[in-house]
Amino acid sequence: MADYSCTSCTLIPSFNEQGDLLFFSDEITIIDCLKTRFTVTFDERTKEVSLSYRSKEEAKEIVTQIEEVLFTGTDRPSLFGAWRDREENQVSSWVLFPKFKKRIQEHIYLEIITDGLFTHHLQPIFSLHTDRVFGYEFLLRPLEGVLHFHPGKLFGMSQETGLQSLLDSQARRSSIRAGADRLARGEKRFINFLPSSIYDPHHCLETTFREVERSGVDPEDLVFEVVETEDIKDTDHLKEIFNVYRNHGIQVALDDIGSGYSTLERMEELCPDYGKVDRGLIHNCFADEEKKKKLEAIREKGEQLGIELLAEGIEKKEEADFVKSLGFHYVQGYYLGKPNYYPLPNKTTKSF
Repeated sequence: MADYSCTSCTLIPSFNEQGDLLFFSDEITIIDCLKTRFTVTFDERTKEVSLSYRSKEEAKEIVTQIEEVLFTGTDRPSLFGAWRDREENQVSSWVLFPKFKKRIQEHIYLEIITDGLFTHHLQPIFSLHTDRVFGYEFLLRPLEGVLHFHPGKLFGMSQETGLQSLLDSQARRSSIRAGADRLARGEKRFINFLPSSIYDPHHCLETTFREVERSGVDPEDLVFEVVETEDIKDTDHLKEIFNVYRNHGIQVALDDIGSGYSTLERMEELCPDYGKVDRGLIHNCFADEEKKKKLEAIREKGEQLGIELLAEGIEKKEEADFVKSLGFHYVQGYYLGKPNYYPLPNKTTKSF
C-alpha cells in the first residue's frame, strides 16, 4: 500500500494533460462503488483504483462526478486521491479527496506553486538613524508575461489544498536567490514565513539553509519574518523555529505587533530581533492620543528587551517623524518607497 501521509514541502510531479487519477479508501464499499460506476483499473496489491484522463478538463470532470456519486448530503467518506505522471512514472502526494479535487480544479495555481512561477518585489526599509536604506522586504508577485495571479488567492488556495508548506518553502528559497542576484552584501533581506508550514524546523528548513549556502548569501543579511495571519497556539514550537534560524546565524522578526495576536506579551515571550509594528497603529498616529500611548508602550517594551522596532505602513512624513521621536529604529511604507522588482535606483537616502 502507498504512503498516504502528508509530504509537507516535498516537490510533487507535474499535473500533465494526460495521466492517471488514483484513489484509495479503507472503506471497501467506496472502492466497490468506484469500480461499479466508473471505468477503472483496480490494483489487487495496493487496493488502488486508477482512472485515465486525456486532458486536464477531463480530469476536472471526473473528480466532479466522483464527488456527486460519493459525497452526498453529510456523508464524507475517507477517500484519498493522487495523480500519476506517466512520463516520469511518478505519483503525487496522497491527500483527502476535498483537497485533491481542489488541486485538480485549480491546476493553474498548482502549477504556479510546484514550478515556482513567481518572482519577488522589494520594498525598501529605511534606518531612522542614518536616513539610508537598511534593507528590503521581499513580497511575492506574479512573473511578468507568465501566469497572472493575486498573491492573496495563491496563499489561500495553498491552504485549501494542503500545499501551504510547499509554497512557503518555494517562496523562501526563491527570495534567497533573488536577494543574491539583486542586492549587495550588507543589505538586509526580510523574508516572510508561515510558522504552521514548518512542522519540524530541523528538517523543514534544511532546504532553506542549503539555498543560503548555494547562493553565497551571508546569513547575517537574512531576517526571517513571522507572518501573523493565524493564532500561533504552540509558542514553544515557534521558539524552536527561531532558535534553529539563529543557530544558522540568521535573525528573526515578529510582524504586526500591536494588532491581532502580536501582543506585547507575545513579543516578550518570543523576544525577536526585530519587531514590526502594525500599520493600523501607525496610520495617523501623530494625531491620535490612544495610538501614541500604545506606541510608547511598545517602544518601552522593545527597549527593555533589546528589540529593534520597525514601523510599517508609513504613508505620511508626520508618521515617520513621530515614530522617530519615540525612538523607533526603522520605517517602511509607500511614503518611502513602493515594492518594485529592482532596489531603489539612485534613491537610497530619505530625510526625516
